[in-house]
Parts: sequence; C-alpha cells; structure tokens
Amino acid sequence: MKISTGKKDYFLNDVTVLYGEDVDDLVTALMALDPTGYVNLRRKVAWDLYFRASRAFSDQIREAFFALFELSAVVRELNFRFVNPSYALPSLVGKLNTSAKLKWEKGKVTLENPVEVKIEFDVVKELRKHVNLEIDGKDVKVSPSSTGERTRLDLSRLTGVKGVFLSLESAYRDGNLRASLNLEYVPMERGMNKDVDVEELNKVLRVTAKEVNEKSIGSQSALEDFMVSVAEVLVEPTLSSFREELEKALGVREMVYIPPSRPFLLNASFSALTEQEVAQLFSSNCVMAMERVRRGKGELSENPLGLKVDGGIVEYQGIQVTSAPKWVRALAAVVLELASVRDRALIVLEAPEEYLTEDKRTLMLELLAREVEKGNKLLVSTWDREMEMALRSHFSSTR
Repeated sequence: MKISTGKKDYFLNDVTVLYGEDVDDLVTALMALDPTGYVNLRRKVAWDLYFRASRAFSDQIREAFFALFELSAVVRELNFRFVNPSYALPSLVGKLNTSAKLKWEKGKVTLENPVEVKIEFDVVKELRKHVNLEIDGKDVKVSPSSTGERTRLDLSRLTGVKGVFLSLESAYRDGNLRASLNLEYVPMERGMNKDVDVEELNKVLRVTAKEVNEKSIGSQSALEDFMVSVAEVLVEPTLSSFREELEKALGVREMVYIPPSRPFLLNASFSALTEQEVAQLFSSNCVMAMERVRRGKGELSENPLGLKVDGGIVEYQGIQVTSAPKWVRALAAVVLELASVRDRALIVLEAPEEYLTEDKRTLMLELLAREVEKGNKLLVSTWDREMEMALRSHFSSTR
C-alpha cells in the first residue's frame, strides 16, 4: 500500500522498517485515527469556519455582544432600585440606546434583528488543507454531510445577571453555513411594579459605557470558545465520515504514534504541567503520544517490562517509573502507549534503539512482536543500522 503525504511516499506492509527517516508528515496526515489527533483536527477545521464567519459579520456580532452587557447594566440598575424587570422592561426596552436594538417578546428581551450569518464553506476542502493524504494515488473519499444545531450559552457568570443567554441556531448544508445569533434575557419576578424614566436608564448606559466596553472585550474569549464549539458540531459528521473512509482504506481503526525522547515524554505526561504549558512545549503529535501514555496507565496489564499500577502510580520494581533509569522509561512509554490500543492499529515508532543496550533491545523486539501477533500493523523508523538489521531479521520484512 502506497501512502503519499505530499512530502514523501510510504509503502506500508504489515511490518515496515525505515532507516533514518522522519515520519512527522505521515503522523500528521493520519492524525484523524488518534482520539486526541481527531479532536485537534476537528477544532482546526471548526476554527477556520468560525474565523470566516466572524470576520464577515464582525460588526454585527460585536454590536450584539455590546448590547448584551448594556442590557446587563440596565438590569442591575433596576435591581438596585428594587424595580421588577418584568414590569418595567416591556415598555422601555425598545427605547434604550443600546448598540443593537432590543425588543420585548413572549416574556423575554431579545435582539430586534438577530445576527443572520450566511457564508460558503467547503468542509472537505478545508479538511484537505490540514491533511495532505493520498492512498494508492487516490484521495480518501469523503462528502460533506448536512447537519444542524440549536444551543444556548448561559452568560450569567459573565454578566452578573441571572437569566441571560446567548442562543444560536445553525445549519450546514450543501457547502453553506446559515446561523442565527440572538440574545435572550428572561427576567425574574422580583421587586416592585413601578415605572422608570427611560432617560434615566440611558444615562446609566452613558455612565457605564467604559465598564461595558471593558467587559465586552474581556469576554471575547468566552464567546469565541462557544462559537468554535458550535462549529465543531457542524463539521463533526464530515470529519467522522473521513475517519471511517480512512479506516477502511488502511484496514486499521487507530494510529499510535510513539516518538523519540521517551524518558522526557513519560515524565512530562505525569507532571503537573497545564494544558497551555504542554501546548507550548510539545508538538501536537507529541501531545497525542502523551495522552496515550496517560490512558495506558488505566489499561495496563501484564507486560515484559513488569510495570504495575499501585495506587494510581506506575511502578517499576517498587519505585515510581518516572524515577527509573532512562532505558526503563524509554521502554515504559512504549508499554503504556501500546496498552491504550483498543482496536486494530497502525503503530508508528521512531528510534526504537533509544537508550537501549544490545541486551535490552530484545525487550523492545518482544513488545513489538506481541503487537504484530495481535493483528496490528507496524511502521518503525530507526537511526541505528544494527537495530534496523535486527528488526528486519526478527520480522523477515523488507521495505
């Protein structure tokens, strides 16, 4: 089987041994077969969709978001005066000088004109920007799927006012995205039923303009995360179809990437690093490996290295594996990643010789042989001639 990534060609057998070749491009092309890689790929495509929509309708979205915090300032003023918002707002809301006009309808405040978004967006085309892949000279077949989503984001914590929501109805069909963004405020029956001069409330808006501006800008990340999460739902069916077609073409259900620098990778996997720190320190492909190391801890069974889990800690001969010698950690990372495999997989291993003396390399060969016996496919890239010869001899494989 020939796999082309745009940079180079790989000829995949049940066991494939390479000498002195980086395989990052292959791992990136197959990231959809890894759970973490799939999520990253989906978020990249979803971000492209969100960015396209937000740039085309930035003014309308910004005005709606400003109106949200302006409305919140008005509601807080009514609460301060102990005025029932359900009584006062129906006659006032349309006269407020908010960035986007508001209206009272069916017991709640909404935008007079919801933000209507319509753009062309080819999910398949955007997907192929991130995944350059051909199998036996052909693209992986995938067709854009139609989908829709209706969701609400509770903004009570952002605004300091209960009952404030951002609602979004969206649909993706035939390469077109349609979405309707609206604000909703459902007031509580609280306070006294008395009238308020609208000019007094508009004065409040002028006085609090700086505060509203700061809160709106400071809350952009929350809005962005919400919009991207909705975009992920819209692109999910197409990406799921792509992954299924990729599984059929390769004859595997998963891809496991085991990179070099495994002792460091193992220790980092069990460290207190935050997600942001991990993203800054490691490539996305290494992050996939680290997630598998963590998942492997929960799936660990009998293994040639004798690793055990005691009280949630992976141990080697009674000590924490993160304190073990480098050769142990190099093998332990492999054992834990392989433990995470749940279905037939393509295992991509770089530098199997790392930190292993000749007598320890037999353990590596034993680990890999067990995986091949289970029906998994194996691609190994080594920078050591002796290890290359040992692999070829052990598996009777040629490139």
